[in-house]
Amino acid sequence: MSILSKTWMQAWSTLPNLKFIVHRRKGNIQIVDTIMERYRDGEVPIEKFELSKLFGDSHPIFPLVDKWLDIAIQNGVKDLILNYTSYPMPIFAILRAKSLRKLILKSCPLLPLSLTNGVVNNNSLRKLSLILCEIR
Repeated sequence: MSILSKTWMQAWSTLPNLKFIVHRRKGNIQIVDTIMERYRDGEVPIEKFELSKLFGDSHPIFPLVDKWLDIAIQNGVKDLILNYTSYPMPIFAILRAKSLRKLILKSCPLLPLSLTNGVVNNNSLRKLSLILCEIR
């Protein structure tokens, strides 16, 4: 690997904006998981994390989505955008992230239990958009 290749790889692996569209058929779930683990292990700051999916209900992937969200929050995500029609969103757990300034949820079911888990004290949140979200 040349010096330019190493420099490019280091720069690419620390981009602050991550946008993933998860395709079950294309097998990119493992790629997303590997990238997120790299960000976790390297404590790479995440400015924006966007996750969408292009398949129906898939409960087996939910633990991975939980893991990816935890990594994004631990790495100081500021803008979080989720378009995940079947993932049960623990919204108050996410709203507790002190770094979060923008949360956009599209077609995400909200967990009723997460709506009763106390008060959120998030002074950094500037934008909250709930688009086609429902309480399940």
